[in-house]
Amino acid sequence: MRLGRKWDARRVQFLVEFLQIWCDATELEQKARKHLEAIRQSKLYDKHALLMTEALVHTPLQRELQHQLISETKRYLEKVHSELKDYLCKSDHELIEKAQEAYKYGDWQKIIQAIEQIKIKTPDDLTALGALYYKHKKDINQAREYFSKAVEKENALAMVLLAWLYQTEYKDFQNAEHYYLMAVEKESPEAMINLAMFYETEFKDFQQAEKYYLLAVAKGDVDAMKNLAVLYFEQKKDKGKAKQYAEYAYQKQKGIELAHTYSMILLWNNQIEKAYEIAQEFIIDSKNFDKYPEDISLFLLLLIAKKQYQLALKLFNENPHNLKDRFKPVYYALMYFMQDEYPNEYRKMGGELKQTVEEIIEKIGQLEKDYQ
Repeated sequence: MRLGRKWDARRVQFLVEFLQIWCDATELEQKARKHLEAIRQSKLYDKHALLMTEALVHTPLQRELQHQLISETKRYLEKVHSELKDYLCKSDHELIEKAQEAYKYGDWQKIIQAIEQIKIKTPDDLTALGALYYKHKKDINQAREYFSKAVEKENALAMVLLAWLYQTEYKDFQNAEHYYLMAVEKESPEAMINLAMFYETEFKDFQQAEKYYLLAVAKGDVDAMKNLAVLYFEQKKDKGKAKQYAEYAYQKQKGIELAHTYSMILLWNNQIEKAYEIAQEFIIDSKNFDKYPEDISLFLLLLIAKKQYQLALKLFNENPHNLKDRFKPVYYALMYFMQDEYPNEYRKMGGELKQTVEEIIEKIGQLEKDYQ
């Protein structure tokens, strides 16, 4: 489509329209192979070779055949020393390689440019473009357009991303639910998890959330197992099932978040020693103090709520990264419960911490009731 003179570009456009109207997929492939053979035998004028190649490669051919047409046409035009070789477009294979090369350097603009030039866009290409526009250009309307085109081609990931776009950017929950359900019908675990989270966060419909988490769990999805365990924990129900899913997720895929979920639910199930052992995985690294402060604090509070004062004190005293300083209000709350053994330690608490520590003590009391 990039020929120098306008009438040449129009001729290519007319040819593309004619070919797509009058030829089905089989006939297009036959014409392309016949044209390819004519080029290889040098039976065509250079302009004829170029125009027909440009037209054919803009129709829905297989990418390999498209690549052969462009490569052979380029070889022929170079052989006859035709300046028209400079007008020949790049094949989709070349453009994909260009995008992959740009990806190595994080050049998102070049990636977008390369993918936009692809002539035979697969549903995955359209989905990738939508994701790139959303993430790097912040053009949600253009992203929606590409996702919608991919959805028309039955792409499940595009359905999930389009649903996410409607949920988070447009706050159109009706359309969000519609596209999540479409993707669920395609057996997409991502859709099942996202739909479960959608019901959980947007509508507080925990029964529906549980239903779709379970569908994803049946497919062996680790995130669904973790999320379902957390859902049971937060709803204070089915602690046996919560342990089952948290343990299975932890065994399948190690990680800080999975270790935290598993250790919390082990405490809930009164498996104290094992919970303490697993907790070392997220308490031993000081980087997690800044990354997961609320999670670490919650583990310490539940440990105290389970009246495991000596184990909690052991964590504070033996941790090599000044856990006592980082979670000082929690430490003084622990000292409140251990005043018989350490009568002077609680008194060292400054007045500025008094209200916070009292709130933590109250929170520990509530945790004791909730997770007895």
